[in-house]
Amino acid sequence: MSLSDYFQKQGQALPSLDERRATYGLGGSYVGSASQNAALLQKLQGGGATPAPASAQPSAQPAQGGSLWSQYSQKLAPITQKSDQLLKDYYELAAQAPSFAQRLLDSIKQAGQYPSHAALREKYSQNENLTPMAIESMVSREGQATRGTIGDVMGRAQGGLDSDIASRQGAAQMAQQERGNLLEEYGFARQEQQDILAQQKSSGESTNTDFMTDLLKQIFGGDEQDSIMPIEPKPTSVPKREGVFYHSPSGEWAWDWETRDWYPVGD
Repeated sequence: MSLSDYFQKQGQALPSLDERRATYGLGGSYVGSASQNAALLQKLQGGGATPAPASAQPSAQPAQGGSLWSQYSQKLAPITQKSDQLLKDYYELAAQAPSFAQRLLDSIKQAGQYPSHAALREKYSQNENLTPMAIESMVSREGQATRGTIGDVMGRAQGGLDSDIASRQGAAQMAQQERGNLLEEYGFARQEQQDILAQQKSSGESTNTDFMTDLLKQIFGGDEQDSIMPIEPKPTSVPKREGVFYHSPSGEWAWDWETRDWYPVGD
């Protein structure tokens, strides 16, 4: 179990570094490294500390600590799930279109509603008053009329299927656009955050050195021994389906299509 999993089971989001320091008395030396997180998790599981109440959790603002991608991935996950399901529904229905008309016609024939000339000819030949020419004429007229009606029914059914396919395609495209907009928003927010932090770092405006150092490490990376990394090893695989949200088996890493790399989610 990771630290993120522990708080998730408590119905809470993973506290920021500052909140963990203040709540559990960890001090400024706590930077969220793998070994420190493992020690904190052991302490929590052993009853040595009590998680902060859910009401004490901050709103999802980048300036309050925590990884920006972690905050956006929480919004992105349900949108991605919805988009994937809508796409699946659309593809499943669209796959039925090429064979729909033939399957419908086969069903009509099996129900005995599609008249063959042989069946009509047999029906009218039982009338002794009809000449062979009259029988053929009646067979032709009834066959055309019945098949014309069936053709109209099939046309309306095909039109309904095409309309359903178009509707599902539109819903899937809207969900994909919603996901794309959120990813674009994340990109802008990430760039803005980097610009602000770089400006504060160069001008010395920061009043909370520890907080700014931690946040810079999360965004730009830090020394290897102090880097904020999940307990779960970083995945080495590269996702195949472009634009689909992927996460590692334990949920501590998420794939970023913008940078085409895995990013920590929990820390």
